[in-house]
Amino acid sequence: MERSKDYWLELLKLTDEQGKIRAPRNKDIKEYLAKCLNLSRPTIKSLLATWEEKGRICLTKEGFLQKAVGLQIIPAKEELRRTVLLVDWENLFQNLYPAWKQELTPKSVSQGFLNLIKQISREVGEVVSVFVFGPPHLMDYLWAKAFREQKFFPIICYQMPDKKGVERDTVDETLTDLGEKLINSMKLSHLCVASGDKDFVPLYLDAIAKGLKTVTIAASETSLSLAPELIEVSDKIIIFPPIEKKRD
Repeated sequence: MERSKDYWLELLKLTDEQGKIRAPRNKDIKEYLAKCLNLSRPTIKSLLATWEEKGRICLTKEGFLQKAVGLQIIPAKEELRRTVLLVDWENLFQNLYPAWKQELTPKSVSQGFLNLIKQISREVGEVVSVFVFGPPHLMDYLWAKAFREQKFFPIICYQMPDKKGVERDTVDETLTDLGEKLINSMKLSHLCVASGDKDFVPLYLDAIAKGLKTVTIAASETSLSLAPELIEVSDKIIIFPPIEKKRD
C-alpha cells in the first residue's frame, strides 16, 4: 500500500534551500529517508530509482564503495516556447473586415499586428521573427515601410509563368518554402501562420511531424476566411485583433 503514493511532495519538504538532502553522519540516504518518511528500505530504493530515472534527482555518492549519502533535486527544465509568424498578407488583407477594405491603413494595421504579437507572446511563446509575404501591389512603399518599422521582414512575391506560360501567384509557394526551412533549422516549439488558406496544410503536417504545434491566425471565424482543412490541423486558432475603422 505504501508504494501507491509518489511521495515526491514529502521528499521536497526534507530539502534545504539548495534543494539538497544529506543523511547525518554520512549514513546511507536510503536508511535516512526510510526513517523520515516512515517507509521500508525497498520502497525507498524503488522511489529513488524511479526519481533518478526520470531525471528528478541526482544521488550524492562518496567513498570507495560509492555509498549514496545524499541527493540533489534537479530543477525542471523550462519548456521551450518559441515561434515564427508567417503572414500571407493578401489572404489576411482581403478578409480583414471586408466592408472596410479601402479603410485599412498601415497605421491601423500596425497597431493590430502589435496587439497580435502581444497575444501570441502571452498564449504561445516568444515570437522570434515575423515574415510578411505579399504580391507587389500589396507590398508598396507605405506597407513595406510599416512592416519594416515593426522589425518584420516583408517579402515581395512576384508572379511567375507556369509551364504553359500563364502567370501564377507565388506567395503560397514562397511562404511554404521558407516555412519548411525555418522549422528544420530553428529550435521552435510552434509554427504560426496568418492565413486561412488550405494550401498550407502540407506545411502544417511537416511542422507536426517535427514535433511542433501549429497556430493559425485568421481574420475572422467565418468559413470564408478560414478553410476547414486548416482548422483540422491547427492546435490553436487566434482571431486577428480588431482594427479600428478610419474616422473622417
